[in-house]
Amino acid sequence: MHEHLKTNHLCPLCRANILDEQPKKPINEVSLEKTIDIINEEIEQWDINRMMELCKAFPQSAKKRIRVDMEEFAYEIAKKFRHYQFYDSDDEYDIEYDSEDERDEQDSYS
Repeated sequence: MHEHLKTNHLCPLCRANILDEQPKKPINEVSLEKTIDIINEEIEQWDINRMMELCKAFPQSAKKRIRVDMEEFAYEIAKKFRHYQFYDSDDEYDIEYDSEDERDEQDSYS
């Protein structure tokens, strides 16, 4: 019954109203201002000079390096958005991985 109420406010058997209003979705809306804050925070933490230095030192792999760094950058932002949507908080967060492979894959980029 509880799962049904997340998407519908009618009784699944008799279709009578159970609630006057549908319950709010469990995900918090992220405002444009918060979105910009999250992106700016990640940019401030990103070591762009190191990336450029490595691209100059190893030009044969510069395109791959930039792609991997941008994937990591986007992944970190996605984790922050997800955390903020569920917890509406700027506190430190831990993302739960679905498998050991995902954790190993992420560690190999670092």
